[in-house]
Amino acid sequence: MIQRLTLLLAALLLFFPANSSANLPNPNLSQVPMVLTATPDGSFGTTLTINGPLGPVSGASVVLQWTPDALDRFCICQAQPTPSISGLTDSSGEVTFFVRGGGCTDPARIGNMWPVTVFANGILMAQMAVNSPDAVDANGNLPTDGGGYGGWVDWDPAGECTVSLADAVFHTLPIANGLVELCSNFTAPFDDNVSLGDAV
Repeated sequence: MIQRLTLLLAALLLFFPANSSANLPNPNLSQVPMVLTATPDGSFGTTLTINGPLGPVSGASVVLQWTPDALDRFCICQAQPTPSISGLTDSSGEVTFFVRGGGCTDPARIGNMWPVTVFANGILMAQMAVNSPDAVDANGNLPTDGGGYGGWVDWDPAGECTVSLADAVFHTLPIANGLVELCSNFTAPFDDNVSLGDAV
């Protein structure tokens, strides 16, 4: 009898840990947009969906971590938490981030370095670029103008965190001509041609 109970207990201990950890976040099954869009007032939401082999991962802790160099080129608005922000997924595995800020860091302009890294329950999920309607400073400079990581000289976010005439001028050309411009593309898949829908 004792031997049977011991075997049953051993079987239960083997089953439950394996079963409870089976639905770990899986980057290949999850949906993380390639771009995190920030707005000065935090009105635009970027939704990530975290899935595991059994489907949506509910209650996963999702963290967006800025690299130090990228954070230096991000206009922080209205006490936006940095250098990381976090949230928990709902029963559908979704979490939405409303980021208050400005600037655009397109990896193609900075040696394919990605400014934001995404973790779910400590597991690396993806890396993201950052864009915003407030893409440029008052002089029309992007955060990536004037050099690469650690070498920017032109970007001056002081007094920014507002969509200004300089931003309108910057976004007009890609929208009017349907160009590929990540800094003006606010709809998935983000690496296609900019359209009027991005302006709206």
